[in-house]
Amino acid sequence: MPQVPLESGALDYFIDIIARHMPDVIFLQYESMPYLTRQRYMSHKCAMNDVEDYDMKAIDNLNDPHPLTWEESVVNLLTLDMIRANNTHMKIDYTKGLCTYAYPDIQDKRTHDNLHDRFVEAITNHIICDNWSPYYEINQVMFKALMGKHKVILGDMPEILLRQILGNSLSLEDVKDIFKFVIEQIGKAKVPVTMNTATI
Repeated sequence: MPQVPLESGALDYFIDIIARHMPDVIFLQYESMPYLTRQRYMSHKCAMNDVEDYDMKAIDNLNDPHPLTWEESVVNLLTLDMIRANNTHMKIDYTKGLCTYAYPDIQDKRTHDNLHDRFVEAITNHIICDNWSPYYEINQVMFKALMGKHKVILGDMPEILLRQILGNSLSLEDVKDIFKFVIEQIGKAKVPVTMNTATI
């Protein structure tokens, strides 16, 4: 995880922007596929348990590499509660879940305090999934927004889809030239360089 400077002021900036613009949804550049796959799995689980409005044939492929609608990329805290419980929304206690974390009139303080670390863990394991942003402000905003009752949309292009687009648009000779260029850049470096850094 990227290191966070002690005197960043990033959260103050975030709160100031939210107060001025009051957005309906916060767009963050995170890959959506880890979350989407889990959300699709839970939708399929609902269908298997005969929950109304869920169809077992609705999703052919959990790993379909792009969102079917933009709404699918909006993080739903109830989905995180379902994932944590590995159960449908009909069989979980909302007052003890993440979806009511920011509602002090519904969730008592003791439950709220006990959920804090679990909330952070759920975001880390089911949304970020080791795909931390290199920009620490974005990582901070992700946690602050979700834990503060804001809607967040995961807006980055899924890596699988990007690879498919590149694979379909480049010839084999183009790929060979790119690979050769990257290897040359790594060879010229005086310090260890990753493949990712060499391509920038």
